[in-house]
Amino acid sequence: MKDSSVKDYLSYDLYKNFKETRSLGKIFRYPLIEDHLARYEWAKEEVFGDVLDVGCGSGFGSELLAEGSKVTSVTGLDIHLYDLRNSSKVSFLEADIINSDLPARTFDSVVAFEFVEHFDAEKIKIVLAKIRSVCDNQSVVFISTPNREAFSPIGKTWLPYHPIEYSLKELKRLVTDNGFIVEEVYLQRPLIKFLHKIAAQIILFPTRFIKHHSIENGWVKYLYALFTRAELFLGRSVFCSFVKSEKLYSKYFVLKIRKIK
Repeated sequence: MKDSSVKDYLSYDLYKNFKETRSLGKIFRYPLIEDHLARYEWAKEEVFGDVLDVGCGSGFGSELLAEGSKVTSVTGLDIHLYDLRNSSKVSFLEADIINSDLPARTFDSVVAFEFVEHFDAEKIKIVLAKIRSVCDNQSVVFISTPNREAFSPIGKTWLPYHPIEYSLKELKRLVTDNGFIVEEVYLQRPLIKFLHKIAAQIILFPTRFIKHHSIENGWVKYLYALFTRAELFLGRSVFCSFVKSEKLYSKYFVLKIRKIK
């Protein structure tokens, strides 16, 4: 589920160029691209069999998943497919997950990265029910979402296409209330909390006085862009590494979940 601004930002060619010539300069320019790409590179060895990539966008992540040693095929699903490339192991389905039926088949693995925060409280129940419908008791699902406390650190959601952002406790409750059991919790981009909080107050403090607090306001966009670059140097480890933990402070959560029998 992506609006036009996200579509342009996460284009196939941008991903490809970023991956092929990765450098500190590029990571500094596109930290969210680095985060998103790292998620798929990590997941490609976690998923197996027939994989469904929900909210696949340009399909670059779907192609990365297809490189996994245990992956048989990948189906990319998005409400608006764009800028796709052909691949023998990857196919795509353009569909609105809310109002359309998913393929009448079972997938061994499902990936839904940076997806649940794009739906309100009622629609996300439908989304999770749709995902459950293509899982059996052995299927594994990976869901990632920003940590509200770190992603919107001054208490205001700055992305207009994020109706709800979650704490880890809220995310776990969301999936368990909708027919899943949480098997493992991973944190992406662990941060040093007190330094992150200080940087947020220093850099983002002016946004408290801006009435329309979203990225659609030029000043808000600039200040949050500056803040996301500063985050690169506030990590517990290098850039966007993954840690299996529930105790550290991080920018993103990734849950490994299964359908309740």
